[in-house]
This record gives sequence, C-alpha cells and structure tokens, in this order.
Amino acid sequence: MVAPTNRRPFGFDWEDWGRLDFQEVFARAVKRYDPDPARLYLTGHSMGGHGTWQIGATLPDAFAAIGPSAGWTSFWSYVGAAEFDDSGDLTIPSILMRAVRQSDTLALARNYLHYGIYILHGEKDDNVPATEAHAMVEHLSDYHPDFMYHEEPGAGHWWGNRCCDWPPMMEFFEQRARPADAESMHVEFVTVNPASSSASRWCTINSQLQPLQPSRVVADYLPSSLQYNIVTENIATMAIDAIHPEAGRSFEVVLDGQAPMTIEAVSGSATRLWFERDRDSHVWSLLDQQPPLTHKGAHRAGQFKAAFRNHMVFVYGTNGTFDENDWAREKARYDAETFWYRGNGSVDVIPDHEFDAKRYANRNVILYGHADMNAAWESLLAESPVQAKRGRLTVGQQVIDNRDDLLCLFIRPRPDSNTASVGVICGTGVSGMRLADRLPYFVSGIGYPDCLVMSPDVLQQGADAILVAGFFGNDWSVGNGEFAWNRELLPPVSQ
Repeated sequence: MVAPTNRRPFGFDWEDWGRLDFQEVFARAVKRYDPDPARLYLTGHSMGGHGTWQIGATLPDAFAAIGPSAGWTSFWSYVGAAEFDDSGDLTIPSILMRAVRQSDTLALARNYLHYGIYILHGEKDDNVPATEAHAMVEHLSDYHPDFMYHEEPGAGHWWGNRCCDWPPMMEFFEQRARPADAESMHVEFVTVNPASSSASRWCTINSQLQPLQPSRVVADYLPSSLQYNIVTENIATMAIDAIHPEAGRSFEVVLDGQAPMTIEAVSGSATRLWFERDRDSHVWSLLDQQPPLTHKGAHRAGQFKAAFRNHMVFVYGTNGTFDENDWAREKARYDAETFWYRGNGSVDVIPDHEFDAKRYANRNVILYGHADMNAAWESLLAESPVQAKRGRLTVGQQVIDNRDDLLCLFIRPRPDSNTASVGVICGTGVSGMRLADRLPYFVSGIGYPDCLVMSPDVLQQGADAILVAGFFGNDWSVGNGEFAWNRELLPPVSQ
C-alpha cells in the first residue's frame, strides 16, 4: 500500500504539485517494490476521491482499475473555481480557461476506457453531494463498458473504514488486470498537456498545434496487413513504438487518412518513429530523428506554474532602486515560505550576484525583478521575446513605454539546459511588481498561461484589465504562438 501525502496536509487537491507528488511517489514505489504492473489499483476518499478521478484520467496506463469514493469530479462541479468564457476564439478569457484545462476531468474522460471503475458514495453526503457520482455515472453510461456504482443508503461523507476498504470494490479490483502493452492493438488516448501526460501504450503525443486544448490519438495496428492506422486531433509531433516479429519486412503507417508511409523494419524489436504535422498544410511527414529538445515537448512545454518545480531556485534582483530591491527580496522570501507551508518544499533563495549557472545547472530558476535590476537576466533571458525594463515592456513586436504599473509573468526554456525552465515575476515599476503579491499561484485550480501582462486595474475590473495573455509556439516564439491582445489598452504596434 502506497499513500502519497499531496505534499502536506493543506496540499494541492491532487492538482499541480499534488499530481506531481503522486507521480514521484508512485514511480519510487514501483522501482523499490517491483509489483506486478498488471495489478496496480487506485482509490481515495473525498479529496482523494477527486484525486482518483483526476490522476486516473491523467495516467490511463498505470492501473487495472480505480475506485473513487465520495470525490468531486472537477473544480467547476464542486468548489466553484473561476470559469471564463471559452468560445474557442483567440481571446483573453479563452486563454485563461485553457490555462486551467488540466483540471477539466471530463476533457480527459475517454482515458477511463483503459480500466474498470468502481464508484462509491454515501447517499446523505453533506460535504461532497452524491450528485457528483450521479453525474459521472450518467457520463460513463454513454460509452464505458466496465463500471459499477454503489451508493450506501443513509450514509454521510465518512461512514467508516469501508469508505476506502469496501469489500465489493476490492473484489472488483481483484477480478481485473491490465493487459500488456504488446497485446494492445488499439490505443485511444487524450491529453491537454503533454508535459503532464504524454504517452499511452505505443503512442506518444509530444507537442500540440494549439497549447492546452485536448489532443487525441486513436490508433490501431492491423497485424494481417502490417499497417498502423492513426487518427489524430491537435497534435504537432508524435511518436509510435512499432513492433514487428520479422526483421526486414516493410510496414505502413497511415496518419489521418493521408497516403501510406512505407517503412522498412530493421529488427524484430521496437522501433520508435517520429512524425511531424505541418502547421499550415497539416500534412504529416516522417522525421529522421526526435524533435529538438530546444522546442516544446513532453519534456518541457511551458505554462507559468510549471516553472515552480525541478528543484527551482529563487533569484532576486539587487541592482534596482531601494523599493525595487526591497520588493524583490521580500517577495522571493514570501514565495519560498508559502511553498514550504503549502507544499513542504525547501527553496534556495539567493541574490542575483550569487547565481552561478554551473552550480545550479539544470535546475529551474525563478527571477524576481526586471532586466535593469536583476543581474541574472542577461545570461538567462537575453534571447527572450519578452523583455522588461524600468518603464518599458516588450512582448514580441508589441512595445509598451512609460508605464511603471505593469506586471508580467512568463516562462522560458533555460538556454543552457534541455529540461530546465526560467520563470519570471517582473514589473515595469514597483506599482506593477506589488500586484504580484495578490496572485495566488501556489493554489490548485488556478492556472496562468505562458505569458500574462496586467495592471493593478485587474483588482477592480478582473480579466478586462489584462493586456496580454498567451502561449508561446513550439519554437518558443511569440509569432508562432497563440496570444490574445487587449488592443484597447495597448499602444499601436510600430511597423
């Protein structure tokens, strides 16, 4: 039995760092105890019930069955998380909604097809209403062939150890085993963020055409004709692990109904093949190697909160005005203490002149302050398309001058690492920097895109006072990304 802690009693509701905590503990447990991979099961109660729904949808290949007990299905269905209009158009509200898409359990629900589900709930639950379970039963009834539901008559939220150790659920688990990957000729998999969940069986979704929108693959291997037939949605690069019993035999790969690609099998073992879809023509092509690690991929794909992982180090600026330096130092200390309190993490907090790239190699870095005040900016962000100085902010071709009240959050790939990132909390002046004090990024159910620019007016006007919100392209550029601009609040772009 393995019981991850969600990083501390306060935890993260099995979102964000809570989900990472589960994945890290799960990987260590599997490595240490070497269990039968066909017989791994997941269950949890209350917040753990939500975690069972969430992790079960995120990691479809990990379990033979799951058993959510008294769990809410998503932040929108139960705790009332902020919800923005997501019309599908490229608007600031839609960008903000995509930033929290990972919490949208139903967007990933087809992944539940990989295993059996036993749902457990108390009829009189006054904490997580039984309507949460009813909604999932109704949803699963449309497509899932293997689930059961038990509602305990008269029971409230917690009705004893049976809430997790329910004999019929344990029997349900024992009767199910996960098939081996090699036996799985059919793959159906969906992810909204390859950096959180990228692979199922022999298919890997590496990068997306539209960041943080659902990416899907439905793939079949037809042994009789030695053909892979694959249908995709919102995928820029992907891989398959092709397995063939005889070396030297050719096989075909058909992607989205396009002309078959004929490939020669070089051995009887698995062959990883990489494919890329053109952004404009949507034509698939076979790559001769893995996409460059300098691009977005399953190893590093952005979203601002992703910077707060990978043994990050906080670096505050010391070369600004007294007020700027004071804010940077105190904000870094405050964030470090907040993460310790909520996430049980110990963060190195150092001034910019103590930052040594070799000493902190391959670790994420969080910079506090703009380029004029933080000496580490030049080595880490010299090539960034987002630049912040005192009174001036640049995002791609957009320049905003003579403003000291803008806050900018953004994430970039660390230039000297293929895995680490740089998160930036900066402003064009103290007024903008202090706005960061009001943004709760160590809270589950809240998301931020790759880049976000706002003024203190958001405290009264909400999203209407956001100037820029967007996701960088797979090459980490603004031009190939998806950005929404509030043109009413921005100066004209010079040609």
